[in-house]
Amino acid sequence: MSRYVVVVLLLFLAAVSGAASAGSGCIGAMVDDTSRAGKEEKLAMEMAMEDFTAKVGDVASSSSVVELCTMASNGDPVRAASAALSLINERGARALVGLHSWQEAAFVAEIGRQAMVPVLSFATAAPPSPSRRWPFLVRVARDQHAQMRAVAAVVGSWQWRRVAVLYEDVDYGAAGAGVFPHLADALRAVGSEVDRRVPVPASPSDDALRRSLGDLMGGQCRVFVVHTSAKVAAALFAEASRMGMMATGYVWIVTDAIAGAVDSLDAATVSTMQGVIGVRNHNSMDTNSKNTRDHLIARFRKRFRSQYPGDDGDDDDEETRGPHFQALLAYDTIVAVASSMRKINATSPTRATDPNPSSPTADSGETIKIAVSSNGTDLLREIKSVRFRGVSGKFRFVDGEFAPPESFQLINVAAPRYHELGFWSPEHGFSKSAGCCSRSGGGGEPSMRFLGPVIWPGKPWDVPRGWAPANGSPFTVAVPEKAVFPDFVKVTRQHGRDDDDDPSFEGFSIDVFKAAVEHLPYNFHYKFVSFNETYDSLMQHDYMKSYDILVGDTSISSGRYKFVEFSQPYTEPGLVMVVPFMANAWDRSWIFLRPFSSSMWLMIIAIGFLSKVSMVVWLFVAVVLMTNYTASLSSLMTTQRLGKDAVTAELLRATGAAVGCSKGSVVGKYLEEVLMFPAHRIRRFAGDEDHHRALVSGEVKAAFLRVSHAKLLLAKYCNELMTTGPVYHVAGLGFVFPKGSPLLADISQAILEVFESGTIQRLETAMLSAYNCTPAADRDGDDAGDLYRLGPENYWGLFLMTLFASTASLAVYGVFFHHDTTCSGGGATGGHRPGDGRRDSATVDPGGGGGGGHGDGDEAPSSASGSAEHGGKDTEMVVISMECELTACPCLPQQK
Repeated sequence: MSRYVVVVLLLFLAAVSGAASAGSGCIGAMVDDTSRAGKEEKLAMEMAMEDFTAKVGDVASSSSVVELCTMASNGDPVRAASAALSLINERGARALVGLHSWQEAAFVAEIGRQAMVPVLSFATAAPPSPSRRWPFLVRVARDQHAQMRAVAAVVGSWQWRRVAVLYEDVDYGAAGAGVFPHLADALRAVGSEVDRRVPVPASPSDDALRRSLGDLMGGQCRVFVVHTSAKVAAALFAEASRMGMMATGYVWIVTDAIAGAVDSLDAATVSTMQGVIGVRNHNSMDTNSKNTRDHLIARFRKRFRSQYPGDDGDDDDEETRGPHFQALLAYDTIVAVASSMRKINATSPTRATDPNPSSPTADSGETIKIAVSSNGTDLLREIKSVRFRGVSGKFRFVDGEFAPPESFQLINVAAPRYHELGFWSPEHGFSKSAGCCSRSGGGGEPSMRFLGPVIWPGKPWDVPRGWAPANGSPFTVAVPEKAVFPDFVKVTRQHGRDDDDDPSFEGFSIDVFKAAVEHLPYNFHYKFVSFNETYDSLMQHDYMKSYDILVGDTSISSGRYKFVEFSQPYTEPGLVMVVPFMANAWDRSWIFLRPFSSSMWLMIIAIGFLSKVSMVVWLFVAVVLMTNYTASLSSLMTTQRLGKDAVTAELLRATGAAVGCSKGSVVGKYLEEVLMFPAHRIRRFAGDEDHHRALVSGEVKAAFLRVSHAKLLLAKYCNELMTTGPVYHVAGLGFVFPKGSPLLADISQAILEVFESGTIQRLETAMLSAYNCTPAADRDGDDAGDLYRLGPENYWGLFLMTLFASTASLAVYGVFFHHDTTCSGGGATGGHRPGDGRRDSATVDPGGGGGGGHGDGDEAPSSASGSAEHGGKDTEMVVISMECELTACPCLPQQK
């Protein structure tokens, strides 16, 4: 409301202003006597003043009597301003109470500022820091932040991710500035958010309501929070019922202004609100306060039936209806103001003053005279210091603001009126009773589900999922016709390419999606629809507007997040390099030479030829050499198991080798921008067989694949391909959603649950084990997968060296032995070896018959010469043996 409008209205009301009258102090009450809620408040205020007067009547003097002056404003700001001026100037009101709408409060607060009269307003909506502009405004309304946290707790209990808010469209942006920041923060804390905000006029027409509700029906969100007055809510739910929005699938949550007034609503209005969840303020009460309240309620109901007979035409529930919470709060407010006035004796007459220079004036120069309270500041201070337990609970102010409630009561509107579900407090969460709202009392549950079943609109047993397709049809799940790896996604048609066929959808990605759907907390109706486009064209050009979900082996990347959103990854993240199998038998057979350099081996050979004269030193050196040799060889064998160190991304890039990746994948962009491969050296392949062919043929030296895709390729071609190098940090595969999809959070949570249950691991194992590929090196072994067990083939180089050395030695021996025997083949003659001082043996007749002489005559045969043949052979062998020892060449026995 602009200041200009206030000026005009005040000038219009100048005629009714006059000098204040002397007499007793007055509390001005402005009520709406056209509604039951207003009538209840009016009666509660009257009873409060009667009870207060009766309590202090015996000690009260005539100068300290406090009266109640009531006037009807009926929710009209102009009438409220007129009533305020009349109460201040004519009735001498020292304080004003009432005003449920912010339009009324804004008008009257300006008048209260001029007159220095405290204005106690019940309006829940207000602009930020209203007391700075209107210092005499006192809001007897609970803080919105705590209430919005209670609403968010209800939303989070049922895992609804998006909420639409309907608010009463008031001035100063009160609803937007005061409620939405608190609600948005509270919803974010439970993983939800505000989907849209829908303003509702303070005096709505049927057409305006239909337009507002029609906008909501056109969206997917089906959870609505209503933050309006009870009067506006009554018209809102009546229209929503006519439009079919109180049926199955919808969720309605109302705040305290409505939930606290359910007791005073007529039966027709309650019938249109079946299934609504209400959050209303609640304060615990001691025994005395509870007894006082129960006694007051009994008196109130009896008196209300007498004063307003047949008010709503429903006599059946008159015994249980009313007063609603706002009426009880109005009772305590009158008690607080009256006791404050009596305490400071604020019953002296007000004084009429000349207009303040800042007071509004007419163009004609006519001024408005407003009576100014002589002790308004003291009364304001005293009111804000009041503390007591009343029939509405604790009544007190904290830092000038009305203290928030200790807890909130949750109600469920159902025939005949409503039933209580339980309570929620910021400290302890949900509980079934107010007394158990503490850890020691057995309460403190984080979810509202703990409170038991809820009757939802349409009375279904299932919990509403909180959203629905805009047109009511099942959700469409897009699946690619042609995937690079059919084991992940495969679309099969029964009769060729007939588009009218009902295809089957199979693959690892499809199985993961179905498993995730089973973990959703609600029934999810969907249908698979195939598409024949690339992933990027569907995401970047269509923005997924034609589909609700895309299920496939889609890579998650930051670039794609500009157009769509992704679920939680359902595969292992990372990018690996796949190369042809590189087990080089020749290199491994001669690996035992690699621990030492060539110069080291020459040094060892040289030391070996000195070894006969320095055996002790050589043994010490040998021990050291063997120790280091063993350690170095072990390291080399381990390195061989890890792959050939020459194959790296850096080497491939430096040598200009071609590399491969999947067609349509973001890996190609990663190779260009991160690993710095030139675009013309990157080959893109459309299937796993193409990858295998290119690697085996040498068209590409390596292929860069996602970990999940690499596992599948190696499972099919384990004898020919292997992975090598590091794992590059990139995201895994995920499902795709349009921006703002309400499904995203639920599906992501379901994927995490599938992960934790081990289902995804089992599905992946089943996919890979279908090929049952065993490496050739392990087919006869016990330990499958170990391609590097040591065998004779690993050391054939060493054995070859041994064979060569043995053969060479035998050959040398044979050559020299054959040479010496040929030296003695022409006959044996006497002679001496060079440097040998012994004489040669006597020449013996091979025939054994001639009388060869004896050496020195000191040795003679012991047998007779008659045994010439036998004795001759023995003598011949001895002579030959001696001759072979003394001659320079080896000799062989010569035969006749």
